Amino acid sequence: MLLGVVIHGLLSFMPIPLPGAPQDVNQNPEVYGYVFNFIHGFRMQLFFLVSGFFTAMLWRDRGLGELLKHRAKRILLPLVISLPILWVSMIGLLWANGVDFSPEATQNATGESFKTFESQATRILGVPLFIGFMAPIMVHLWFLYYLVWMILGFAVIAWLVNKFKLQPVPAWMIRSPWLWLPALTL
Repeated sequence: MLLGVVIHGLLSFMPIPLPGAPQDVNQNPEVYGYVFNFIHGFRMQLFFLVSGFFTAMLWRDRGLGELLKHRAKRILLPLVISLPILWVSMIGLLWANGVDFSPEATQNATGESFKTFESQATRILGVPLFIGFMAPIMVHLWFLYYLVWMILGFAVIAWLVNKFKLQPVPAWMIRSPWLWLPALTL
């Protein structure tokens, strides 16, 4: 996971149009881009795989209820606490870079101004609506958002296996996946 520091550091050497982001004037996107793409090509997949192993370990050792409590404390709580901070920071950064959030400056794809937001009621609701539109955006914590959904999916499957007393996969399938894996892949 320390490679995350490397790839995020490489962003300042790649020509990415980020306003206010420090970038080197002697950028070499070929070299840095290849390194970035190589690391990014396996890093997050490995992160999710390792997380799955730890989730399975917690489930076996503590049970489903304790797994959900543990993951809520370690994944869901940081996500819920950090998102509003990131949203406010993003809005502040955009505002500092001259983005106008007024209804007069906001235009739709056809170029028409949203003059319908002129009433007092919609001005009062403007901020909550804007926050509501920002809510689905997970900013840089998208991986925690996906982990929450994966853990919930795992919990549903584990609960169904336990409820219907399903038997584990036969040992011959685990020992020799070359018998069924190519067919499943196709």
